[in-house]
Amino acid sequence: MYDSTLSIIEIGEYKITSNIVSTIEPVLEKFGISKSNLVSITTDNSSNVKAAVIQLSTKILPPKPVVNIFYAAHTLQLNVNANLDKVYDLIIKCKALIRLLSEKKNINNYERHKLVLAKKKSKTIDVIQDLVNDLKNSTNIEHQHDGSNIQEKLLSNNEFQIIRDLVDLLHLFHKAIEFLSDSNYATLSIIVPTIKELINHLNNINNKFDIINKVKNTILNNLISCWLSSPKYELYASLLDP
Repeated sequence: MYDSTLSIIEIGEYKITSNIVSTIEPVLEKFGISKSNLVSITTDNSSNVKAAVIQLSTKILPPKPVVNIFYAAHTLQLNVNANLDKVYDLIIKCKALIRLLSEKKNINNYERHKLVLAKKKSKTIDVIQDLVNDLKNSTNIEHQHDGSNIQEKLLSNNEFQIIRDLVDLLHLFHKAIEFLSDSNYATLSIIVPTIKELINHLNNINNKFDIINKVKNTILNNLISCWLSSPKYELYASLLDP
């Protein structure tokens, strides 16, 4: 899929619906964008543009209903956030643990234990548990309290692994959302390959934890329903509205 700029036209300061239609219509006719062709509008969400799209769609013969191309970055973000409910409690627990370990009084202790246990190739949970034991055995009441708080929020081995796998699962989504957000005009030649790469990424994941597979399958199904359920068209034309 490739982009090709057919025309650059200045509409003017006041872009009322009739001006947009009268400016774009000759371009559609000139390049034969009609019949089996789809006109997609890459633009802002202003009412004048949406009204112009509706008018333009009725002028293309035979008339076609307006096809909404979802704003990719925002849709991806909503898709991911809406499907994290299955691991919501674990995420909250993990955030609480990070917050405790990020407190200034605990950072140095954590780093010290991390360096000591690094030689033994210890897991993160072992480093934190060693810190907890050190704090709870301290003669300082505040340190004992900190140790108990961290112990209460400490994740199990399986929970740590689920969080790691979740990060691996969603890392590519984070990169895709950043990429699409940085594109002033994410046309279909950018959106479609990005979505297909995400779908391929999810299809290749088969995790040992059912909860990760459930999150993956829900996100995957939503991606397919949003992006791959529309008919195939030969030509996509985008009106870019700076």
